[in-house]
Amino acid sequence: MSDRSVDGAAGRERDAMAFAEVALNLARQAGATAEVYWSFSERLPVSFEAGRLKRVETTRSQAFALRVLHEGRIGLSSTTVADDARSLVERAMAGARYGPPAEFSFPPGGAYGGGCGGPTDADQWWDERIASLPQDMLVEWGKEFVAELGEVEPGALAHASLERQTGGMRVVNSAGLDVAYRKTVVQVFFAAELTEEGNFLHVYNWDASSRLDLDPPGLRRRVLEDLTAARQNVTLPAGEYPVVLGPRAVRDLLGPVLACVDGRAVRRGISPWRNRLGEQLFHPSFALIDDGRLPAGPASGVCDDEGVATQRTPIVQEGILRNFLLDLESAAALGKEPTGNATRGELADGPPQPRPTNLVLLPGDRPAAELLGTIEDGLLVENFMGAWSGNLYAGVVTGNVALGFRLKGGQRVGRVKDCMLSVNAFTALRDHLGGLSRETVRLGDVTFPYVLLERATVTSRSS
Repeated sequence: MSDRSVDGAAGRERDAMAFAEVALNLARQAGATAEVYWSFSERLPVSFEAGRLKRVETTRSQAFALRVLHEGRIGLSSTTVADDARSLVERAMAGARYGPPAEFSFPPGGAYGGGCGGPTDADQWWDERIASLPQDMLVEWGKEFVAELGEVEPGALAHASLERQTGGMRVVNSAGLDVAYRKTVVQVFFAAELTEEGNFLHVYNWDASSRLDLDPPGLRRRVLEDLTAARQNVTLPAGEYPVVLGPRAVRDLLGPVLACVDGRAVRRGISPWRNRLGEQLFHPSFALIDDGRLPAGPASGVCDDEGVATQRTPIVQEGILRNFLLDLESAAALGKEPTGNATRGELADGPPQPRPTNLVLLPGDRPAAELLGTIEDGLLVENFMGAWSGNLYAGVVTGNVALGFRLKGGQRVGRVKDCMLSVNAFTALRDHLGGLSRETVRLGDVTFPYVLLERATVTSRSS
């Protein structure tokens, strides 16, 4: 990074911090307690479409959000430019006249694990190797995938998305909180697409990290291996089968669980689990963690978007529901402490909402090959296409199998086309969890093992 770029970034940061301070003081003068949020990022995305370099550019963005509590109600306004603090405050105060009731207070400095934002902690998710990663390196990773795919399957189209991102955030409020940190992220996505008469195949793999620890050759190799294995199509009659879900497919299985621990859903009574903390809802081997301080986690950070310190939150331990994911508002409504999961959109134009950070499904003690070896006739699902739930809060997950293999004697014998899987996640993870692999795979902000379900319903167009 050139000296001129560094000086420019430092100048923009000084201007943004001054703007935040002015907005906060103006809100105080208007009689409100207030919070100002500022985020900024610089992104260098590189993309390949159908084997051709399509996009290389640098983009910069920032967002400010002002939230006020005035006469018992909440007002919110946002902007992407630091030029008119008074207007930002006026809009927030006007919104507070008709805004929702304010059931929470802004945290004071040192609250919720205080001290976050110290120099050592604040740099934990900054990797100078990412910040200085040359554009040519990202382009080269994409070109290598295009070349390797061309050798393995000349008729397939190569797609890739590679990005280097630097950025950070700051939260200040009228209760004395002032916390900030900066962060780097690098992400890589590779996909192969093959279209033939009566056959469409899409295979992908990806990862992201706040450290330069990605393995692009390994990610490319997995795409090529899956593509080769999927070239042989086989049928699978409809019925109930044992099913192994690969890490990419596990995310869809966990969708209903995450919906039910969302603090907003719990607060509104939509989640059926509001009064079930401490209950055994799942198999004792099931343990799910949200870790906002996971080393190298792309969603890790010093604090969440409300300035609350991030933490490692056990959602489920030994099958027992332990915690919900809470922002300030949902925590106050439930009489609990926030968990550091408040997230705002890229433009910060809406209220913070509780969201997972880095999800970790704890592994089991059996090798993945051993899990597969227990299946005489069944299905391995690597990823879904269009997985959805008829009712998230009832646990129902249904999805088309984008990449799945029939298992015979524990071995992949070919790809299953036109296949759909239907499962109740709650029942499956309680009564039909046959095991979790010892190996785990990191897919950006999730780290999951392979999951064996002893029984799931499969429908097939070929049946």
